[in-house]
Amino acid sequence: MPTDWTPAGNPVSYLGTLAQRQAYMEKLRAGFNDRVETLSRDLYTTKINYDTWQRYMRQEIKAMHTAALIIARGGDPKAITKSDWAACQKAVRDQYAYLRNFALQAQARAYLVETGQGDFFSEKYMATRSKLYGGAVSATFYRAFAHNLLPFVPRDERAETECDGACKCSLEFQQGPTPETIHVFWRMDYAAEHCPTCIRLSGEWNPYVLTLPEGLSVSEWVMWLPRMRAGDLALGGADYLA
Repeated sequence: MPTDWTPAGNPVSYLGTLAQRQAYMEKLRAGFNDRVETLSRDLYTTKINYDTWQRYMRQEIKAMHTAALIIARGGDPKAITKSDWAACQKAVRDQYAYLRNFALQAQARAYLVETGQGDFFSEKYMATRSKLYGGAVSATFYRAFAHNLLPFVPRDERAETECDGACKCSLEFQQGPTPETIHVFWRMDYAAEHCPTCIRLSGEWNPYVLTLPEGLSVSEWVMWLPRMRAGDLALGGADYLA
């Protein structure tokens, strides 16, 4: 099993399969959830103000999307192309916009409380909504893993699913009948509720046939992942992203 990343930056163990990479992302997402829940509590109890909350949330969001890109594309930041970084940066900017709207809504609620016209969001709601930003990194992960060759992925705005960022679906990749083809399956979590579009996609992507461009081998795309060197990436403050 892979080792955990700490603020000091531990080396990543060899991760060859999609399932191993996904499991590692879930560990990072759990840490993200813990941190943003603390930030939400601090904002709710007025320990920090809105500007401070937004600044730390932006750092966490950017760190998670960067980690998703690096893990999905092999663990080596040097192997990531300019177009990969551009797609990741766009995803981060989109989440910043959602975060800004959330902050404005929270501030508007605070004004209603001050003027005796309403109640503030509950602490649970603040934490739950903040955690959605961690779920959004799934789209960055899948887009990067598939080298941006898929029309859309789970939790991707382009999929136009009703569940949007709360999507519980995943993708499964299998070798096709020829070396240059990959079969992609849209998988639903049957322990969760799913929107009509995801139900439809689970039938249509059964499979979705992806043809790899010339020069991109299946072994390099699906199975290869080098070791991460200690200190290449560290989560827990995201100072390296400044």
